[in-house]
Amino acid sequence: MALSVVMAIAALVGCSQRDDSDPPGGRSGLLIYTDNLTGCQYLSRPRFLLKPEPLAPRMRADGTQVCVQDSKAR
Repeated sequence: MALSVVMAIAALVGCSQRDDSDPPGGRSGLLIYTDNLTGCQYLSRPRFLLKPEPLAPRMRADGTQVCVQDSKAR
């Protein structure tokens, strides 16, 4: 029981930081991961009780994947 409370608090603390996937008035509930080698970004939901969540490529409106310019591979 205590472990589940600690995990829930850790999940809430991790979700409190805003990022550029958030709408103006709230949180999107998504996490952004950036591949260190390619610089490409992926979206995921926060993990719940150590259950792995799938990653999805973060896409622009034009259908291309969001990748940062300063990656090692570029």
